[in-house]
Amino acid sequence: VNAEWLDGQAVSGPGGLPDFIRGAHLSPGGLPIIALGATARGGTVSRIVPRLTVPPTLTSIDAGIVVTEHGAVDLRPLDREGRAMALIRLAAPDHQADLLKAWQAQG
Repeated sequence: VNAEWLDGQAVSGPGGLPDFIRGAHLSPGGLPIIALGATARGGTVSRIVPRLTVPPTLTSIDAGIVVTEHGAVDLRPLDREGRAMALIRLAAPDHQADLLKAWQAQG
């Protein structure tokens, strides 16, 4: 999860995001939820990407439940492949085919 970088430029620090997510992991019944819009720039850019090109704010294991306007998924029980497929399904429909192709190319 990236919450600090935009177009290769650092635009903020992590803020309370890592603390919030870790607190949710440690709290009885807590849920580590990441909510985001699936796209930016009027739908032309997917916020779900095949690979981060900047340092992550959260590691992949920190992301528990991810929510977009296209649904929600609990990533915690999924392996790497399952996580990728679940996230692709949460992406905007116009971007899903390109994300799947990029994921398959990574092997």
